[in-house]
Amino acid sequence: MSERAFLFDIDGVLCNSEPLVATAVQQALIELKEKYNLTFNEPSHSALLTSIHGGTVDVIKEIVITFSPELLDKCSEVKERCINIYKQLLNQKTNDDNFPIHSSIELLKLLLKNNHKVLLVSNQLVDLIKDYIKVLKLEEYICSDKEDKRLFLGYDDFKETPKPFPDPYLKAANLLNVKASNCVVFEDSENGIKAGKGAGMYVVALACKEEEFEKLKSFGADEVVFSLLDATILKKVL
Repeated sequence: MSERAFLFDIDGVLCNSEPLVATAVQQALIELKEKYNLTFNEPSHSALLTSIHGGTVDVIKEIVITFSPELLDKCSEVKERCINIYKQLLNQKTNDDNFPIHSSIELLKLLLKNNHKVLLVSNQLVDLIKDYIKVLKLEEYICSDKEDKRLFLGYDDFKETPKPFPDPYLKAANLLNVKASNCVVFEDSENGIKAGKGAGMYVVALACKEEEFEKLKSFGADEVVFSLLDATILKKVL
């Protein structure tokens, strides 16, 4: 059997982080609105959740254009403040048992224990991925302090062509020296699914609600599950 590789997204796959991202963006907009004495209706938390799902840090500019154009000339400051607030919120989650998606973490550890090739592939900034690894207590599994041995790729590694482009996953396959057709991708967003399928890989989509099932399937996922441990593709390797 040809060697397989298993590629994990992070936000929404390994942890319940996207509500936290939305909170950080919302707080940053409110802070800067007050700082510059501006008048606009900041977006709701649910509207921000929809906007950021599967995106990159550059989605902040789109959010500003859509919801608070008064801050358009201060996009860099908004982005910097969002990142700083998010890092603070993220590091408060170290002992929050509801933050990790435990079945996904279990699968990640099981694959590594069985000597399968694994890589995290996220649209998040590399520095933030290092924080995720610490918060999720994955340091003994995912090296983050040695550049030549790190088992993750982030926005900094493909900023010109992030997901939904296939480049992040193609780069991961190349890094692991595994054919794209032998890679399994674990995703939860339209951008991630399109990136995986565009790279010619098998994509397992993780749904957290019943109503997400058909939508994720329509994006092109090969299978949709409520726990990654239930993915049928794993029966061939575990």
